[in-house]
Amino acid sequence: MKDLEGKFIEYMKFDDSVLSERYAYYLPFFKDNQNILDIGCGKGYFLELLKKHGKKVRGVDNDAELIKYAEDKGIPVVRSDAFDFLKKEKARYDGIFCSHVIEHLSTDDVIKLFGYCYRLLEPEGVIVVAAPNPACLYTQLYEFWRDPTHVRMYNKELLGFLLHEAGFQITASGENEFHRLFNDVDFRRKNKNIFTRAMQKIKRLINKKSRFSDILLEHFNFPEIFVSGRKPK
Repeated sequence: MKDLEGKFIEYMKFDDSVLSERYAYYLPFFKDNQNILDIGCGKGYFLELLKKHGKKVRGVDNDAELIKYAEDKGIPVVRSDAFDFLKKEKARYDGIFCSHVIEHLSTDDVIKLFGYCYRLLEPEGVIVVAAPNPACLYTQLYEFWRDPTHVRMYNKELLGFLLHEAGFQITASGENEFHRLFNDVDFRRKNKNIFTRAMQKIKRLINKKSRFSDILLEHFNFPEIFVSGRKPK
């Protein structure tokens, strides 16, 4: 199973520019933060964006296939198991980003992860956690199961509850507006199968602008959710 996710991403040949654009949605959450840790940073897309905005950044990921991209761009990353890193880390941060990590973990491990995040954040520090949206039927029925390292999904309510239990004040939750399924070039390019053709028929129904189309839009168009929180003073 070593480096399996990185090998899978390379095999699928996801579009780097598309993925980077999705992460840009989260930049405003860290506009007042200067020292940001990205847990499960992968290729470092978000770290690269933060650096361009003058932020001090650090990333951690245990997949050599993924972090080589970040290292080649001069982005400071550590290759380590996230729990080993967080357990030993002495530095403190005023921002933590954790995108598409928790779906690889059991609930017990997510609770442990959020506990470590709380310890490493300075008072009033910000945490943003992003994950697949189980209310999006495309994610539920197809996309989630493509990755061989996925364990389970977490909806916004459960994610918010687990952050709250770790001590965080919840500040926002919702869908990533920059990641719309029907506007996704990578989605259209990579998924030329029967299911995709069915999704295109659903898109035509959505474009008719009815109450039924609103329901379809809610359950098909946003594959990614997030919850943000703040550590109290």
